[in-house]
Amino acid sequence: MMDQLYKFLERIKVAPWLDKNKNRHLINSTLVNKGMFCYLQNITCILKTGRGVDKIFMGQLYYGRPIPDYTRSDNEGVRVILRGGEASLEFAAFAYEQNKLQPPLSLDELLALNHLFFERRVDSKSIGKLIQKGTTEGHAVLERLVERGLLQSKGEKRGRVYHLAAPIYAKLGLQREYVRSRGFEPLQQEQMILQYIDAHGKITRAEASSLCMITVYQASKKLKRMCGKGLLKMAGKPPKGAYYIRAKNS
Repeated sequence: MMDQLYKFLERIKVAPWLDKNKNRHLINSTLVNKGMFCYLQNITCILKTGRGVDKIFMGQLYYGRPIPDYTRSDNEGVRVILRGGEASLEFAAFAYEQNKLQPPLSLDELLALNHLFFERRVDSKSIGKLIQKGTTEGHAVLERLVERGLLQSKGEKRGRVYHLAAPIYAKLGLQREYVRSRGFEPLQQEQMILQYIDAHGKITRAEASSLCMITVYQASKKLKRMCGKGLLKMAGKPPKGAYYIRAKNS
C-alpha cells in the first residue's frame, strides 16, 4: 500500500519532500503546496498529525524528564521550553508498568512521581502547588500513592514529608538515594545534634534542620522534645533569637 501511495505522490510532485525528510511515511505540511495537502487529506491518502501540548506534556513525564515550562505562553500562542537530558528508561518502564494496573496513574499522581524522581522529598503544600489544586488535594494525591506502595511518609501533620518507597528506588537503580531520602532515625538525629553542640557550643532551629535534613518545624519539635528529656536547654530570646545548649546534667 505504501509503495502504491509513494508512486502516486511521485506523479503529483510530492514525493521529493518525502526524500528530503528521509522518512517515506512523513510529509512536512510546510513544504507542500497548501491546496495539494488539503486535497490529499480529503481523499484520505494522508492524515495530519503532530505533537500537541498534551502529548508533549505527558511524554516528558513518562520518560522521566522535568515537566515542560509553559510560563512564556500568552494570548498569542503557546510557548513551551523542553529541558534536555537523556530520558530515564527505568522511569519509563516503571510508569508503563503502573499504567497497566487498575486504576492507572492519574495525571496528578504522575506529576507527583515525576517531581519526586528529581526532588528527594516533598510535602503536601509543594505538590498542591505543582498540580495547581491546593494543599488538601496535594495531600490526597500523596496519600493515594502511599496506599499503592509507591511512596513512604515520615513525620506528622505540617511536618509530614514523602519520598519514593524502597522498592521503587530499587527499580530505578537508585538504591543509595533511598538512604538519603529517608534521612536519619530519631536517635541518630539526637546524637548528631549533641555532637554539633559539643563542637560549636550551641545550635539553632535552622542549623538543626540542615544538619538532620528535616524541616524547620520538625527541627523545632525535636529540640523541644530533647529539652523535655533533659538533654538540652533553650537560651536566647525566642523565637528568632532562640538557640539551644546542652543541659548541665546531660
